Amino acid sequence: MDVIAATNQLAIPAAMELLPVKSQEHIIMPPRKCGSIRLPLDEEPRFIAAVPVNDVWHTTKWLATALRVQVDFANPMLIMQTP
Repeated sequence: MDVIAATNQLAIPAAMELLPVKSQEHIIMPPRKCGSIRLPLDEEPRFIAAVPVNDVWHTTKWLATALRVQVDFANPMLIMQTP
């Protein structure tokens, strides 16, 4: 499948989804949004998942999620995960 088609069919409609806020049904907001920060590491981490990648100099780095934040608007909540 084409990457642009997949983005338009999956990501964009999901981003436009709106639901009423719990106990305040007159307020409509997105249900939840999340973001991740991934960092290249010089060594393979022992306790978190990572995938090997090559940088511009063709040296192997390990790409790992260093931070994940999720905001739940429908059920007010903020979740932060750090490995």
